[in-house]
Amino acid sequence: MNGVHTAIAYTMALSGLHHTSQLFDTGTQEVDGGVLRAYVGGLFEGEILRGLRGMVPEGEVRASYHEWMRRLEAPMEHSTFFICQNAIAKVQERILPTLDSNGGFQTPLVPFAVAVILRYLTPHGPLP
Repeated sequence: MNGVHTAIAYTMALSGLHHTSQLFDTGTQEVDGGVLRAYVGGLFEGEILRGLRGMVPEGEVRASYHEWMRRLEAPMEHSTFFICQNAIAKVQERILPTLDSNGGFQTPLVPFAVAVILRYLTPHGPLP
């Protein structure tokens, strides 16, 4: 679930959401957590689950995913800023291996995740 966690943290940070528990907010902010949860679900179903077929029983993978989602909702909020540190290493360790196991992109969500991370790393606003 590390790749999904990485992908959603950068998306949330760029959306102005500072804690992962905000993924479960609906309609109380500019970014609806339901849209973000759909993104997370798409990454899980379209990339992670597909990449692990034949290596790990699907029931175990789904149970791990649901447990991970419960932890994100816990009162101990995970800071998106903290998660977003060390971006390039996280892309190499958490997102790109999905491509190897799937034989390439299965959905447009992984390229979107990489684009979001690159945008996060790109300075914006006036430079000194």
